Amino acid sequence: MAVLLNRRLELSFATPGVAVGFTIKSENIIAESMVITRSLCDGNFKLGGCIASSFEIQLIDVSANKVQGKKITAKLYETFEIYGAQSVIFPSTSIYPSDDLYPGKHFTRERMRYLFSGTVDTAKRQNDRQIVKITAYDDLYTLGNKNVYTWFYNFALHSPDAKISDLTSSLFSSQLSGLPCNGNSYGSNGNDKVALNLGPTLVESNYKGSLLAIDVLRSICELTGVFGYISEEGNFMVVDIKNNKSHPYTRSISRYESLSFEEYETQIFDGIVLCYGENKRYIYGRASSYEQPSCYYCKDNVIANCCKDSTTAGYFGKNLADASRLLNQDYCYRPFTLKMDDDFPNLDDTIKAYTTLGVKVKIATGFNSSSDDIQYVNSFVLKERTAGIANLTHEFSAEGEKVQTGYDSEAIQ
Repeated sequence: MAVLLNRRLELSFATPGVAVGFTIKSENIIAESMVITRSLCDGNFKLGGCIASSFEIQLIDVSANKVQGKKITAKLYETFEIYGAQSVIFPSTSIYPSDDLYPGKHFTRERMRYLFSGTVDTAKRQNDRQIVKITAYDDLYTLGNKNVYTWFYNFALHSPDAKISDLTSSLFSSQLSGLPCNGNSYGSNGNDKVALNLGPTLVESNYKGSLLAIDVLRSICELTGVFGYISEEGNFMVVDIKNNKSHPYTRSISRYESLSFEEYETQIFDGIVLCYGENKRYIYGRASSYEQPSCYYCKDNVIANCCKDSTTAGYFGKNLADASRLLNQDYCYRPFTLKMDDDFPNLDDTIKAYTTLGVKVKIATGFNSSSDDIQYVNSFVLKERTAGIANLTHEFSAEGEKVQTGYDSEAIQ
């Protein structure tokens, strides 16, 4: 058995290119003032993600100028007291406690967890002038807002038949070289192997000199059936929520502070509408058994918008439907909001807490089988809000309307 004794937060600050930074510890941190928000998807279900996480905290007796614009890393140190099965009881030559026998022996262990890595965007003094509130964002915000129009235009001009793997490699090496990538930076639904058939004239007419790196990255993730995000350690990662290899099981939750949920699960998609080229659409789907069909609408994808070939657009749509299984039950979920205390089921320093973004959850509502109410909420963690320090709490949620429609939904009836 493990008992949590205490938690303490440390904030490390550094200037890019400067070897020596500084650390702010608990004595300069306002108790319970930390708030972290992370998301794969806001609103209706849409692949791609790449939504910047935010970090807020209040400091005392710290100069705003000292932290403004600095790289920040938040680490949480937890001390546990260990009892029971993890203790060691040595044999004794008598039935009485001796130097060799330690009934009830226990020991302490410390674990460190990364909570956030990013850059301080604002540092503002509060009405109490001793207090500074800082707001930081991860690298999807700081690096993603770079204008990459010229690079993308030249890529389309000189490498029109390149694949997503080529596009991603060029994006990270030439435009996002400061963004660490841990593993794959795109999915593997077949679209990663399709020649893109990009048209430089389409790049010019659609984006007119302004195109953000984050929009290109989000488009890569969407077409390959994944969500992109920045991990707590600061690495860019992708997650395929229907086949989450990091957490390949459904997390069952029965203890929590509060739970609210919708009366419906999101309806299965009956079709995909993919906009490409210049006001063209590729529609793929089946006749719907519902009065109003639900449609996945891929409208603002940079790669598709600059694709000049209908056959390529067809590959994009079919691979999303078939290989990514968008037209299957895999992505149906019940919108919910759950609040719970931080759990610490595993003290292995190499394993993160396993309720995190992209995880499937099965939440017991407390109603039994004899009730006509819902026994379990089956869903995904698409958003997370973490608050506090010593009393760390999480709010997990997923949003979404029952039926997603675009103006094309009648095409698949």
